[in-house]
Amino acid sequence: MNRFKTLFLSGCLVFLFAPIARPAVLTPASLSDIDVQVQVNLAADGDTIQLPVGVSTWVHTVNIVNKAITIRGMGMDPVTGTVIYDGTPSTAPWNYPNNPFVITGQAGKPWRISNLTMSGVGLNGGEGITIKGTCKNWRIDHIKFYDLGTPISSFYSDYTYGLIDHCSFYVTQRVDTTGGIPAIMAGGNGDQSWAQPLMQGTSNALFVEDCLFQFNDFGFSNIVSIHGGQGARIVFRYNKTNLVLEAWGSYNATGRGVLSYEIYNNNFGGIYGHAPYAMVVKGGVGVFFNNTMESTAFPYSTCYLGDYRTEAHQTLYIAANNSTFYQGRCNGLCPIDGNLPVDASASGIHTGANDSNTLVCAGKNWAANQWVGFAVRNSSDSESAGYIVSNTADTLVTCPVIIFSTTGYSVCSNSDEDKQVTIPGIGLVGPLKSFVSVRQGMSSYKKAAWFVQTSTDISAAATASVSGGSGAGTVAAVKYMGLGNRNHWDTGDRFVITNGYPGIDQIGRAPGIDTLADGTTVQKSEPWYEWNNTYNSAPLHFTVPGSFPAGHIVQNRDYYNIDKTSLGYVPYTYPHPMTLADVVDTSSPMAPSAVRDGSGSSDIDFTYSTTTLSAKWEAGSDLESGISGYRYAIGTTPGGTEVLAYQAVSSAYVNRAGLSLNMGATYYFSVKSVNGLGLVSTGTAVSNGQYIAPDGTQPGAPGAVYDGTGADISTTSLTTQLSANWTAGADSESGISGYKYAIGTSPSAQDAVGWTANAGLSVIKTGLSLSAGTTYYFSVKAINGAGLESVAANSNGVVVISTAVVDTSSPTAPGTVRDGTGTDITSTQSNNTLSANWTAGADAESGLSGYKYAIGTTAGGVNTAGWTTIGNVLTVTRSSLVLSAGTTYYFSVKAVNTFGLTGPATNSNGQYVVAIDTGDTTPPSDVAQVRDGTGADISNIAISTQLKANWDSSVDAESGIAKYWYAIGTSAGASDTVGWTDNGQSTSLTAGGLALSVGVTYYISVIAENGVGLQSVSAASSNGQVVGWPPPTDTTDPVVSGVAAQGITMSGAVIIWTTDEASTSQVEYGKTTGYGKVTIEDSSLNTAHSAVLADLTAGTLYHYRVISRDALNNETVSADYTFTTSAPVYHIAETVHAYPNPYNLSSPNPVKFRAAGAASSEVSIYTISGRLIKTIPGAEEISWDGTNTDGQKVGRGIYIYKITTSSGGSATGKIALTK
Repeated sequence: MNRFKTLFLSGCLVFLFAPIARPAVLTPASLSDIDVQVQVNLAADGDTIQLPVGVSTWVHTVNIVNKAITIRGMGMDPVTGTVIYDGTPSTAPWNYPNNPFVITGQAGKPWRISNLTMSGVGLNGGEGITIKGTCKNWRIDHIKFYDLGTPISSFYSDYTYGLIDHCSFYVTQRVDTTGGIPAIMAGGNGDQSWAQPLMQGTSNALFVEDCLFQFNDFGFSNIVSIHGGQGARIVFRYNKTNLVLEAWGSYNATGRGVLSYEIYNNNFGGIYGHAPYAMVVKGGVGVFFNNTMESTAFPYSTCYLGDYRTEAHQTLYIAANNSTFYQGRCNGLCPIDGNLPVDASASGIHTGANDSNTLVCAGKNWAANQWVGFAVRNSSDSESAGYIVSNTADTLVTCPVIIFSTTGYSVCSNSDEDKQVTIPGIGLVGPLKSFVSVRQGMSSYKKAAWFVQTSTDISAAATASVSGGSGAGTVAAVKYMGLGNRNHWDTGDRFVITNGYPGIDQIGRAPGIDTLADGTTVQKSEPWYEWNNTYNSAPLHFTVPGSFPAGHIVQNRDYYNIDKTSLGYVPYTYPHPMTLADVVDTSSPMAPSAVRDGSGSSDIDFTYSTTTLSAKWEAGSDLESGISGYRYAIGTTPGGTEVLAYQAVSSAYVNRAGLSLNMGATYYFSVKSVNGLGLVSTGTAVSNGQYIAPDGTQPGAPGAVYDGTGADISTTSLTTQLSANWTAGADSESGISGYKYAIGTSPSAQDAVGWTANAGLSVIKTGLSLSAGTTYYFSVKAINGAGLESVAANSNGVVVISTAVVDTSSPTAPGTVRDGTGTDITSTQSNNTLSANWTAGADAESGLSGYKYAIGTTAGGVNTAGWTTIGNVLTVTRSSLVLSAGTTYYFSVKAVNTFGLTGPATNSNGQYVVAIDTGDTTPPSDVAQVRDGTGADISNIAISTQLKANWDSSVDAESGIAKYWYAIGTSAGASDTVGWTDNGQSTSLTAGGLALSVGVTYYISVIAENGVGLQSVSAASSNGQVVGWPPPTDTTDPVVSGVAAQGITMSGAVIIWTTDEASTSQVEYGKTTGYGKVTIEDSSLNTAHSAVLADLTAGTLYHYRVISRDALNNETVSADYTFTTSAPVYHIAETVHAYPNPYNLSSPNPVKFRAAGAASSEVSIYTISGRLIKTIPGAEEISWDGTNTDGQKVGRGIYIYKITTSSGGSATGKIALTK
């Protein structure tokens, strides 16, 4: 007896032949909910319920309770797969349908639902799968969800986590009347979840990865990928979504906010955006990095940090008896918040008398009313807090608090907070600051107390009625410190002035306690971190909007725009281990079928930018583990990486900025797919290239240059520093790459600072030596991607004044005053408006602070408009005047210096008000013809920032032609590019500062207007001018794709590939990358190619690459590929029962078993615990490919085999399987 038999008989017999309980596969009689529930009830842990192919509408919920089972469909295809429609009936209180699946699980009972489609019908608002209990490591994967109000919800579960991967969420029709449509609702068990430690970078979270969210637009803004709350821990990664991602904070009766979020490597984009921001975070802690966002879905280039409790009144549960709900704003009035003092002066001791309604703190030096709007709390009673309505240097006064009787108030909504309160005999005493409420149901509240923002004294009177909003009741008491026991101040009482910070569960607060230096304890600080996120390729950061009071959220304390990995954060391993539970994927994914240059849906041939390239591609595919992302490279040859080596990206689109590209060169994108196990496609998809066309036009100059760091200033007392800021220039061809500025003592001069490069839209220049009394001007030019500079835009100057100088002299007068808004005009047809502009005055000592102007019917007269002071501007338009036809009006302008001294006046030469012929009742003639260009009609233009046109004059015999109006559009008569614009009496125009699209035709339309305001009947339109650049001569090499080896035998193979244009066929091949052999070139031009390789050595690895040339001899040589010829047939020795041992599961050859002298036999494979994996009959030699009875690859490990011969002999041993 050999050693293996002895081992078997002595140690393994019991395991192999004892009864074995194997997981079962249960198949329902049909896809109906009743038949599925029957099998669920029968299933034991480890079983799989295989749903059949078909479509079924479920009217009952399938309940799964504490079972570790798998529900598996036959696929997501609507015809060949499994489709379940939600037809479950509605139930109170929300009148939403029940759900097709409700899973209630416990720890140690992992379950899975996979491989099907779930769909809703119409306005059902239902949920597809509801998760309850404490189960860990559940999985929902490879499911398409259509038109469900909430496809997945774990919001009302206990502390649970799992994985949602490779799912698609679509809403193609309205499914809810309220607009609240979350794809996933994630929650926990509130306080208990928040009692757990922070565990970022671990598997203890709900993972949502490799999913697609695509909801159509139905005019709702509250459509989100995930609603999170109740202590949820969420990891959101490698997804593409056009929905907002939202993290709730503590805000309502249901409990706590999101505890932690980890958001990375996602694409927020597509179409049908549903919120201004791609992400809204209102509590907890988290990280946000490596995400891309697009304006096609989200109009605002920021991520919103906020707090529900400062945006609208919310209630917050803090009472143990589940009945009392206190007002919940984070404003210092709520006792559950941290309520730290605003600053060092915002705390102290009441030094006034006992029983005082006014707080006194001797020694303080507060500014008058600096604390209005803050809360003050009496530290001796946690409930005693008042809203401050006024303060002096050392006193505070709080507003009245009206306490309702317990029977007199009525039910109202929580939106009544900001309504007015009216008291008979007193009148209006609102608005309200806040209120305390008692909950009466799911969505209604009874008002118990109002903080009324008034200093009016209100007396308590049992019969006095209070009304406001929908609340009404009887006053039981009036206090000044909320609902606390202390309604006054006693000598020695400690107080704190606060805005509530830190609010419970607010941004930057985590589980645990921080103890401050004075012994105060507050919720633990753990900031949010953000890094490496982009919006349309530009950096994107967190922002706290100013529209809501959020002074308790501060950058560099509660959130940081820095990389947390430098502080020790490490993301959890990707892919998630649960995705490997039953997937054995040893094959590479398929590369994308096509790559398109550009950011649109169609391929572009050229671009003007020398810094940015874009590409989109078709999705790759992998049937086993799905596609987790892509790798892309950029080169100057197809398939090359000369510009950029392969980079990872999660979506099928990339916009790469920060490049240094050469004008006249062609650049190619190469893309590979990456599957769920990290395997990279062997094939590569390559774009056909985009040519960098020369940009021969100047960029547009900055629109305005302002002296100073913000609003324009006219003076400065600094003699070593000047600053300026400006609006952006524009260049639609190659973009703006930067700016340059100079400083001089006259506009456009550089005698103070020469031209200096500057990347941004502002500059602070230090180290200067400036002269008091001198005016300095900034000049700024924009630089486009081709290096061309705009004309200079100049500031209006800033004068350096000496603080020791007293200016007693008046400034000089403006040099010229012109009637009108530009060049000087002589007349106007307006009977109520006049305009003027002028050159600047000067004051060498203190500079100018502004101007004064007047209008009169004589030069220097003021009888039409008296002297009026305006800012430091050089133009004015005065409306609402009463002007007389036939009268000439004159502007007079004086300069005003910093000391208020006024200079002499300069007068305009007057503008005459033309009399309007009211007898003209006929419109002017239509314009006969509009010609694109400045002369004869043109049909195309190579510049994309400017259009020109000219036209024939219109005629009006009665009142004449007063003006022409023009519009620009993408069709004749349209105004979608430039709206109707006054062109004066000129019959030509040059419209600049445009952003025109290459390849689009633009039309200029013109109408005439006569002296009485009548317009020509029909607009005349040009025949259009197309914006474009001629494509370069074909220097593009063929794009090779789909390279593969087929028909592999021991001695030969067939190589196939395709090209995007007709090309020749040839293959180099050999045993190394030196190749050494080449097939005869097939010179016929085809797009589908093949070549036969013969006389190869069996069981040998071969390298090969394909070569194709187009009709113009542009040649492409592909990347290196490999294949292995079939191994020679061999037999193992009779004394070797299993070969090879160990066996690699990824080997293309099987493991073989043999028993000595056997003519026929069978082999049985068991796990080490004795569970039968597979039995294989055969002859003297039996092959096994490492799969189980279901054809699935087994996992690596030690297995036992038993060979039984037809003569009754047997051989047993162990075999090791590796990967």
